[in-house]
Amino acid sequence: MICSLGFALFFITKADAAVISAAGPGGGPQLRYFNTSGDATGTQFFAFNEAFHGGVDFAVGDVDGDGWEEVVVGAGKGGGPQVRIFSHTGELKYDGFFAFEEDFHGGVSVATADIDNDDRDEIVVGPLSGKASQIKIFDQWGTEQTSSFVAFGEDFTGGVSLAAGDIDFDHRDEIFIGAGEGGGPQIRIFEADGTVKPFQFFAFSEDYHGGVNVAGGDVDLDGKAEIGVCQRNEQAWCKIYRYNMDKIILNEWKAYGDFEVGADIDLADTDGDGYAEVITGAGETGAPHVEIWDSNNNYERTSSFYAFSEAFRGGVNVSYIRDNKREYSFMKGMSYPGYDEDVYGGAISDGLLEELSRTGNEWVSLVPVWVQQDKYSTNIYRYYTATDESVRHAIDKIHALGMKVLMKPYIDPLDGTWRAEIEPASWSAWFSSYQSFINHYAAIAEEKDVEMFSIGVEYNSSESQVNEWRQTIQGIRERYSGLLTYSANFTGASGYGGGYQAVQFWNDLDYIGIDAYYVLTDENDPLLADLKASWNNHFNGIESWREREGYADKQIIFPEVGYSSYQGDNTEPWNYDYNGKVPDWQEQADCYEALFSEAIERPWFSGMFFWLWDNPSTDDYITYPHYDVGFTPRGKTAEWVLRKYYLSII
Repeated sequence: MICSLGFALFFITKADAAVISAAGPGGGPQLRYFNTSGDATGTQFFAFNEAFHGGVDFAVGDVDGDGWEEVVVGAGKGGGPQVRIFSHTGELKYDGFFAFEEDFHGGVSVATADIDNDDRDEIVVGPLSGKASQIKIFDQWGTEQTSSFVAFGEDFTGGVSLAAGDIDFDHRDEIFIGAGEGGGPQIRIFEADGTVKPFQFFAFSEDYHGGVNVAGGDVDLDGKAEIGVCQRNEQAWCKIYRYNMDKIILNEWKAYGDFEVGADIDLADTDGDGYAEVITGAGETGAPHVEIWDSNNNYERTSSFYAFSEAFRGGVNVSYIRDNKREYSFMKGMSYPGYDEDVYGGAISDGLLEELSRTGNEWVSLVPVWVQQDKYSTNIYRYYTATDESVRHAIDKIHALGMKVLMKPYIDPLDGTWRAEIEPASWSAWFSSYQSFINHYAAIAEEKDVEMFSIGVEYNSSESQVNEWRQTIQGIRERYSGLLTYSANFTGASGYGGGYQAVQFWNDLDYIGIDAYYVLTDENDPLLADLKASWNNHFNGIESWREREGYADKQIIFPEVGYSSYQGDNTEPWNYDYNGKVPDWQEQADCYEALFSEAIERPWFSGMFFWLWDNPSTDDYITYPHYDVGFTPRGKTAEWVLRKYYLSII
């Protein structure tokens, strides 16, 4: 988040869209709300005593994990080093803390960053001027979270600009620091513990000493933050850098022509397409001129307006705030099945998981598979099953990448029977064998701190054996302390019933799980609007059942949902018979889009795991003949839909 002086603006994208402005030096500490056309909404508040005229600095982020972004405000030059935290609607939420010694009056630069992947932002602070560039990190209560560090050496006292973003796919934000006035245009990037990242650079000519403003955001859906920089003074040159040793500049331009006003900058998705737009505000000697540039459309300017009177010459700062909230954390997941003994353990798998992490994916469903001989068998055993060693390796790799694990073991009959239609000679004997199988993985899940565990997958014919299932759940809970779900089929099996509506043990579990292979249309070339309408109907049906059956306190997930990339797949999304199929990557992408667009509007829905991310044990691996028509979105149009939602919108 950008942090500097002058007026400041935040954009809110929902129905209550607003711009927040805050006066810089010489102005009172008032924050006022406007819509994106520049009309005042009537909302306004003072961050500090009205008599203070040093301006304010601010950033936005969810600092307490409640799902809403807060406004974090630091006093400008001349004020004490106080940081205060307000709700997105302007109410004082946390009275705040002093970032430095109480007698320091150089102003406080603030930013927000999730430094530990816990879905809440920490507060990063540095001086605006008047002291060495000491960087500190606090929680919302003012408790320091790490040891402080100095960004530019003890002798430099020109202050800093702060921003944050994940530039290395580890799901933890790094801190971007630009030197203030008097320093060279140097950009330095740090881990939260003060470790300097290898890529540091001068954004402009080393002779320039007017200070720089920095921002972080993903402008190209590559899964990591790019770095936006603007000159704080002189001409308002803006540049977008990709984080690498080659210092690749994605674009550069003068935001305000030849006017020597400098500029503030932020990178944020303001139109919901997943790509971060570039938001600029004229610098401290300029008018309060705000502009938005579309990174997904050749950086075309899409908005231009004045936040205050054109006669004002304090400039504007810019940043972005969302006015939306999910009651529960959304599981952004992908299934990663393993159909041979060593697939999870090698370098190829590690690389594929690294690729997956770059899509914004945060949960991985590991799927080790055992078998029984036929539908009547009661003995469950390994058959080309991923070794325990490889499963443990995959869990460690997933966790090292900052993602979470859903362990989802299941069984398949070798005679080709769907597991929903098994008819063991003795249910008691079958459950005895099944419990040995499932408890084995429950123990591994506990050992490796797996976050969630599925007790079973689409065993429709068994779901009437309620007492046996409750005994199974009890045995799993004795071995495993994490979250539990069951992956029920979206409908009953012909002649066997079952399906999520028939399951009688949901109250014994933490989440209701539905494997959601719903028919969407009967068209081989469906319209996106029809796909969305179909998903709307399916979600309405699930919601009605949830309320009718007394499960209003249960969140629902899709442990499995997916679409192949062949024409007409939406008519039978469970079908993996690829023979004679015609590739249609756009239909797969449209099915993803339709599902996402409806899912994110349901507060009772907590996420999904797409089937599947390919690997050498799946029949649609990228080098195999069925890749073009298979389930995997990797390298296809659907991957960009996935990135859009997983990286930005959700």
